[in-house]
This record gives sequence, structure tokens and C-alpha cells, in this order.
Amino acid sequence: MRELGWVEGQNIIIDPRFAEAGSERLPDLAAELVRLKVDIIVATSTQATLAAKNATATIPIVAANFGDPVGVGLIESLARPGGSITGHSASVGADTYGKQLEPLNEIAPEVRRVAVLWNPGNPFHASAISNVKVAAQALKVELQLLEARASQQANAKAQG
Repeated sequence: MRELGWVEGQNIIIDPRFAEAGSERLPDLAAELVRLKVDIIVATSTQATLAAKNATATIPIVAANFGDPVGVGLIESLARPGGSITGHSASVGADTYGKQLEPLNEIAPEVRRVAVLWNPGNPFHASAISNVKVAAQALKVELQLLEARASQQANAKAQG
């Protein structure tokens, strides 16, 4: 950034917020950034991007590592996104995850069970899992779905 003329503390301030693995805090953090009247919000997950979008329609949002921007309601369409969100998506649609099983079947046709690690708290993962299930059924592959939660959530679930 320095090569482009941006020097932290002189002409740019980076004021990070962290949810501490608690995605339920994201709406409050996004609202705080809006109250601070920041010039731009950088969001690093689907949930953080959704929280930022729900908090503001005027502050630009740069999103990184989000999935299915149309399917989760971040943008209207890939051709005409509209709104104030830009960034890089890990996937343009949940259906691409189902298609990822196809090469596995070609490379290792003897494989009959596949484990999928997913986060039930991520709105994108729910739609991706439904597409993976359809693909697995077509390929006659048994899925083992393993939930990945933040340690606090996992501990609460294990104790509850």
C-alpha cells in the first residue's frame, strides 16, 4: 500500500473488528462501523458480508471469501450485481460444489463414501450441501456430513 501512496496513520486508518468466532456478533460489529462513518468495509466471510449489507446500502463493501453471492442475496445477478458490494467469491453458485464430486468419481471410481466438512452457521453452506447431496445420489456415493463449528459452539453443543 505504501508504494501506492497509502500510509497507515497518515492518509489511511485501518480499524479492524473481530467476531471472535461468534458470527452472532457480526450485525453489531457492522452497525458499529456504519456509526463510525467509515469509508469502506472489508468483509472476510459470507456472514460478515451479509451483516455489512444489512447495516448499510451506501458504504462500499469489499468482500473476500464469500460464496454464491446471488443465492445468498448479496447481489442481484452476476451480470448486473447492483448495490455497493464488490469482491471475490469462492464460488459463483452452490451447484459448483456438487460438480466437484464428478472428477472424484472419474479419478477414483471405487470410492463409495465421501466426508464433507461444513459449517451449519454459514448460509452458503446449506445450499451447497443440498447440491452436493444431489450429485452424490447421482454418482451413487454415500455422504458423511461433518459439522464444523467454532469451539465455543461445539463445546456448548457437546455439553447441551
